[in-house]
Amino acid sequence: MRLLRMLLPLLGMGCLLLAMPVGAADPEPKPEPKIIGYKHTAWTPENGGPAAIRDLAQSTDGHLWIAAADGLFRFDGLMFEKMPDLTDPELGEFQPQVLYAAPSGDMWIGYNQAGIARYRRGELRSMKMPNAPEFVVGIVDDGSGGLWIINGRDKASLTHFSNGKWQEMGEAQGVPLGQVRNLVVGRDGTTWIVVSRRLLFRRSGATRFETTPEPIGIGVAIAEDARAQLWLVDTLGVRRVPDYQNRAKVPAAPVVLAQSGPQRAAVFDRDGNLWSTDRSTGLSRIRASQFGDPARARPEFFQEADGLTSDRARPVLQDREGNIWVGTETGLDRFRPAVVRLQDGIPLASPTGYTAARAADGVVYVALDTGIFSISSRQPAKRIAAVSGMLAGPCLRRDGSAFAWTPGTFLALRPDGASAGKGIDQPIYDCGEDRSGRLWVDTVREGLLWRGPDGWHPLAGPPEKALSDGLTVAPSGVVLAKLGSRYLMSLDPERPVLEPAAKFGVGALVSVNRGQRDVLISGARGLARLRGGVIRVLDGSRYPWLTHLRGLAQSAAGDTWMLSPAGIVRVATRDLDQAFDQPGRSLSHDLFDAEDGLSGRMQKYGYSGGQVFEGADGGMRFLTTAGVALIYPDTIKRNTVPPPVSVTALISRGTKYLDPSSLALPAGTSSVQIAYSALSLAVPERVSFRYRLEGVDEDWMDPGMRRQAFYSNLGPGTYRFRVIAANSDGVWNREGAMLAFTIPPTFLQSIWFKLLCALVAGAALWITYSVHVRRVTARLQAGLEVRLAERERIARELHDTLLQGFQGLMLRFQSVADRIPPGEPLRKVVDEALDRADAVLVEGRDRVRELRTVARTDDLAQALLAAAGEIAMDPPVRFDLTIEGSPRPLHPIVSEEIQRIGEEAIRNAFQHAQASKVAGTLAYHAHQLRFDIRDDGIGLPADVAAAGERPGHFGLTGMRERAARIGGILTIVSREGAGTEILLSIPGRAAYVAKRSRWRLPRLGAGKPKG
Repeated sequence: MRLLRMLLPLLGMGCLLLAMPVGAADPEPKPEPKIIGYKHTAWTPENGGPAAIRDLAQSTDGHLWIAAADGLFRFDGLMFEKMPDLTDPELGEFQPQVLYAAPSGDMWIGYNQAGIARYRRGELRSMKMPNAPEFVVGIVDDGSGGLWIINGRDKASLTHFSNGKWQEMGEAQGVPLGQVRNLVVGRDGTTWIVVSRRLLFRRSGATRFETTPEPIGIGVAIAEDARAQLWLVDTLGVRRVPDYQNRAKVPAAPVVLAQSGPQRAAVFDRDGNLWSTDRSTGLSRIRASQFGDPARARPEFFQEADGLTSDRARPVLQDREGNIWVGTETGLDRFRPAVVRLQDGIPLASPTGYTAARAADGVVYVALDTGIFSISSRQPAKRIAAVSGMLAGPCLRRDGSAFAWTPGTFLALRPDGASAGKGIDQPIYDCGEDRSGRLWVDTVREGLLWRGPDGWHPLAGPPEKALSDGLTVAPSGVVLAKLGSRYLMSLDPERPVLEPAAKFGVGALVSVNRGQRDVLISGARGLARLRGGVIRVLDGSRYPWLTHLRGLAQSAAGDTWMLSPAGIVRVATRDLDQAFDQPGRSLSHDLFDAEDGLSGRMQKYGYSGGQVFEGADGGMRFLTTAGVALIYPDTIKRNTVPPPVSVTALISRGTKYLDPSSLALPAGTSSVQIAYSALSLAVPERVSFRYRLEGVDEDWMDPGMRRQAFYSNLGPGTYRFRVIAANSDGVWNREGAMLAFTIPPTFLQSIWFKLLCALVAGAALWITYSVHVRRVTARLQAGLEVRLAERERIARELHDTLLQGFQGLMLRFQSVADRIPPGEPLRKVVDEALDRADAVLVEGRDRVRELRTVARTDDLAQALLAAAGEIAMDPPVRFDLTIEGSPRPLHPIVSEEIQRIGEEAIRNAFQHAQASKVAGTLAYHAHQLRFDIRDDGIGLPADVAAAGERPGHFGLTGMRERAARIGGILTIVSREGAGTEILLSIPGRAAYVAKRSRWRLPRLGAGKPKG
């Protein structure tokens, strides 16, 4: 149900009230002399702001500094930061009174009873002002590196500070007795002061002040405009200071005859407007255009009743981005030029809402419950008709003229009035005229009707008595009726076309809008373009700001303006068309919301007609709940100032380091909190950041609006934190700010501790390895000892049993042989058998001897050479043996096994390799015994090399078994036709006879000695 339908019982069946001729308008409401066109924001103690503000200054890094009764603060647009206080053990904290931001980045602060102090890179330092006054009321740069200090004394109230020296100004310098109330140094170097209601100046380079005839009122403020011209603002008026440096004698006439009270401060903004504060009436402004016409000059005011924190205003400041800041007794106020303002001359917040239409000549007509208004220029809107009751329209005819309806009356609208005629005698919601000149109306009782030459007719065909909630005339001249959120109808007297919402692919229908070439249909899930019967859709999942649009209009400048739940949206029409034609294409847009001055919301969907219009003056107008919102696109100024970026603090272990550039943190620090800021005071909520900690963050981090970075688990080292930022218009400060900080290691993190740990670990590994080697060697030597003992046992058993028994048998057989006569054939056979048995016995004794006595352990080389000599071939093969290192005694078993392996290797080389030269090496190393045999023969056949042995032969296998028994590794390297190399390596602890060490590791697992 549409809102107007719900209001119908309340509105009744009104009619046009003509208290005067329709063409005349009621007197315009008297405009209030208020400061408008600015977005006002206020901070009080209730939302974190300071009170009783004495002075304001903007430092070179962009912070707004505030001297207040509660102390010294700085503000980044979002957060107030309490700065260090100047204290005295006996007097306590001193109150800051005035501020001066030096070009060097220093901030100078004037205190009560403490003179002045300087804040530099996180440190507040008193400058030890001699004869410190009770109050410091002004600090001004003298233009040559020094400072002027104004205090509250009646005598010597002006002091000059330069090159570390203080000089009090008095009568000798032309300064009369009395308090200096104000001081300004002009861009030409002239110093101006007000003392005892007299204006004085000192030329650049002079040493004395000169008095002028200028009369001074109560509470004077001095301001310098863009042309370096000084102006006085006091109870006598606003006036330009004559050229007294060149002997002018006559004061200038005031531009404004009088301000309302004693002034506190004054400043010219970048547009030439003069802002000033006084002690009782808040903030005032004189427009730049009024300075040339004193008769029209009238100040505009902004007071506590308008939202100012207090009428007792003090300092006023313009920052680098053009914002105006005012400090009062109750808080802080900011005035930012608003992109969006409300149309002058039209009542605000109409309870029955607004309807409007744009005529072909660019005049915008706005209707509400109290009348119809025309807007044809950048002047306030003009009321052209007073009405009451239910009003339909304004609507457009095909010739571009505008009209409206009330029950029984038709109104033809003109920029300066309206003409009445007879209309349909029932309430109407909306109206429009198609390309054939048929007038369509949406009535309360009969639904859609059209008027032909013979009168009014209902819409033919279904749906009968169709009720629409909005008519739109397409660029083609066809009238479209939106039937709720589910249907769109093309109106035709004979055959209306009804289309379901599903056809357009945007979900529930929200609004139907006329573009320059197309019909643009907004829905709950996107925006559709209807062009030449072809529908293209922009999906709301990709472009969420294109959903639920209340209205839109395409301007002559090439932009499409939309009214959405989020605010006012602007997009280039060309980009919008390309996005329709190329699905998925990125589409940039500008959003104007409450931060830009938009004070209302879009009207509810029950209000008929368009909601966005371009006027003849180039202004875009939007119907909202607060009134008619207005944007002049040509006045939108892009903020081209890259925001100064600073690292404001680092917090670690409860210690806060202010404004650090480099820090050495305590050893063992593992967590830090870094505060940073980007000083764009215009719209700080839209400032975006990127930061990274080199060595920790692989890429730039996007924290959104958060202005703090948190890091934990940091180890010792040097870190560099970098932060960059962009202002509300996307202008980046790519240089940003950098903070370097170092975390020294604790002893447990130091290189010495790591080396100590490595040394201990190495020692532990060496001990473990040594123990392991000893155990392996012990097992190997134990096995060798067992083998040696077993051989001795076998030799002993053979000697005591087999050999002794065999010897006894031989003796008995010898006695038998002696009984056989010589010459008998049997005697010869027996003697031969006894000789053979004797040879076997000798051989047996030799074998037993070999079992009991092993090869000498210190003549292995000689044994190998002897073996080579015994195996010598014909023709002889040359054998060379090289000894490396000093020969050491070998374990008997090891020596014997090496000798057997060597004999087998030499035999193979001599007999099978067809070698002409065989060489051996016996190397005695500290931890290894190495023995190798090399020949230049034919090498092993490929199948033997692959199998590791020759079928039916066990020489190679036996060599490997012997090597394994003594803990060695046997390697055979052979290439067919290129010789063979046999390499045997044995651990030294297994091969060498152990020497008793003077220091030995205790044997693990050994029992206690018996005592």
